[in-house]
Amino acid sequence: MLTGLLLFYFLLMFSFVSGLPLDNDQLFESVGNMTKSNYTFTRVCRFKDWTYFAGSFVGKIINHHGVVLEVANPQGQAVQFLQMEYGARGTFWQIATAPYPDARYGIVAMDKVAGMPCRYKCGDVDPAQRSPERLLWFLKKYRKQGYNIFHYNCIVFAEMVLNFHLPAHRKTECFTTAEMQQHYGEVSRRVAAAAAEATKADMIAAEAARVAAEAAAAKADAENS
Repeated sequence: MLTGLLLFYFLLMFSFVSGLPLDNDQLFESVGNMTKSNYTFTRVCRFKDWTYFAGSFVGKIINHHGVVLEVANPQGQAVQFLQMEYGARGTFWQIATAPYPDARYGIVAMDKVAGMPCRYKCGDVDPAQRSPERLLWFLKKYRKQGYNIFHYNCIVFAEMVLNFHLPAHRKTECFTTAEMQQHYGEVSRRVAAAAAEATKADMIAAEAARVAAEAAAAKADAENS
């Protein structure tokens, strides 16, 4: 028993249970580009996934956590989401209208996660923390912090990001997987509709320019004849 405790202490002290740091230049660049586009973060969610103990009592304690930030355009409409998951293999992240937790860090099969209580815990972002520049500052501050399964892991990282963005009252709501997917679907459809309208407007403008150019050319020919 004593030997086991000493071994555990040795592993802990010398970080043999550690992994890669948060450092990710592509993530930093993408967050910086959000600032250039005048995008802001309006909501933040912490989500959970099962690990190796899906559905068990142990699984309710030892599970994987990640975070999702809702990204809004200058008009205040949600247009995409930034999802980040941190673990021993570094940061897995994605920007999408309907992100889905990464299977490399947790069990994400729908039949396993659909019934997880309060899988997503969400709250409005504090107005002072809505600029992507604030998140970029946070990420760069901890970019060299090495992963440690006991004191700097996926759970700690997700809670840090959640608390960094929430206002002082820390008010949050719970959402199921189905509810979040419904929200993602609404955003995806709105973004697709806006893109279709923009494409249609571009086509109309291009056609109008073509007709105007042909009319000008015909007029010039008539004047020269």
